[in-house]
Amino acid sequence: MSAAPDRSDRIRQMVVIVSAVLALIGSFIGSGAVIGTPIQEQVGGTLTADSTLIVPAGPAFSIWSVIYTGLIAYAIGQLLPSQAARERNRRLGSPIVATMLLNLAWIFRLPPSEPNERPR
Repeated sequence: MSAAPDRSDRIRQMVVIVSAVLALIGSFIGSGAVIGTPIQEQVGGTLTADSTLIVPAGPAFSIWSVIYTGLIAYAIGQLLPSQAARERNRRLGSPIVATMLLNLAWIFRLPPSEPNERPR
């Protein structure tokens, strides 16, 4: 049985949900789905599927929809009252937040550039 939720549990829940929302918004902007430049067109096109031998084909990136679905499901699920003080959520909260914020930072770190410009 879990202990009663305390203030740190409530703060963790809010930080997780805010991080999930930021990561989701960042992915829409970074992918070019809504606004912004698609990642494949950033950094001079070096991330297009046919730019190098190590860049995976476009369908390989569809895994991100599964990853984001899982992150959003976790963020919403951990908000449930029965989940607030679960030890699993206490242990996973910080690493989950770190992954979402690092992903967001990576998306916004890629500098947009002209299609034929080579990255420095």
